[in-house]
Amino acid sequence: MKDTIYVFGNWKMNMTEKETSAYFERFLSSCCVAKRYPDCGCSVVVFPPYTSIPETRNCLERHYQRQRVQCLVEYGAQDVHYAQQGAYTGEISLPMLHELGCTWVLLGHSERRHLFDETDESISQKVCACLDSGIRPVLCFGETLDQRETKKTQEIVTRQITSVLSATENHPERKRLVFAYEPVWAIGTGRAATPGDAEEICGFAAGVLKQNVGYRELTIPFLYGGSVSPANAKELLLQEHISGLLVGGASLKPDAFLEIIDRAMEGNVESSR
Repeated sequence: MKDTIYVFGNWKMNMTEKETSAYFERFLSSCCVAKRYPDCGCSVVVFPPYTSIPETRNCLERHYQRQRVQCLVEYGAQDVHYAQQGAYTGEISLPMLHELGCTWVLLGHSERRHLFDETDESISQKVCACLDSGIRPVLCFGETLDQRETKKTQEIVTRQITSVLSATENHPERKRLVFAYEPVWAIGTGRAATPGDAEEICGFAAGVLKQNVGYRELTIPFLYGGSVSPANAKELLLQEHISGLLVGGASLKPDAFLEIIDRAMEGNVESSR
C-alpha cells in the first residue's frame, strides 16, 4: 500500500463562480473518504480557473468550519509566472496565489506546451520559483501521438524531466516536487493509456530520476493523467509506480470525481494484499 494517494482535478477553463459554489455543495456533502479509509492517506486537490479560486476557498472554509474538522481538500492554480511581479500582462504571480491560499500549482501541462508554446526552460524556471515560494509544483510531461508512433516517447520524456532535474538537483525543497505523466494523445480523447502503458512510462521516468544524484535517494510520486474515469482509476492505482491520478473532464462532475477517489483508494488498499 502506498502511504499517500493523490487525486487531482484539473478544471481547465471551466466553472464560473456560481457553478463552483454548486459543485462544492454537492461534492463536500458526499466526500467521506477519510471515514471509509481511515488508515490510508488521500490527498485530494482541485485546480480551478483563477477566477474561481476565491469561491473554492470560501466553500472549503465554510464546510470544514461547520464540520469542525481539518480541511481534507486542497486547491491550487493551473499555472503561474516565475517572476514575483512585473510587466507581464495577463499573468499571475506566486505572491498572488499565496494570498489566495493556494498550496499547489500545475506546470508544463500539455495544453500549455502545445497551445501556448511553453518551453522546457520556462517550465523549469516556474518549478524553481514554486519550490522557492513553498507552493508544491506538479510537473506534467508526456508525448504526442506522432512522437509515440515514431518511437520517441522515452526521448521526449527524458528531455522534459531532465530539464527540471538539472535546474533543481541541489534545491533543498526538491523532495516536494510531484510528476504527472499525461500522454497528449490520451487527453480529452477518451483514448486512455492502458494501466500497463502508464506503468511502463512512469517506471521509466522514475528510472530517469534515479540517474540524477540529487534525486537518487528521494521518493517522488508519479501521477497518471489522460482520460481518467471511474472505470480505470482502480486498475491504474494498482500499478507499482503510479501513486495518483490527474483527472480532467471527469473532475467537473462531482459524483464522477468522488467515484474516482473511491476507486483509487480501493485500488491502493488491494495493492497491499
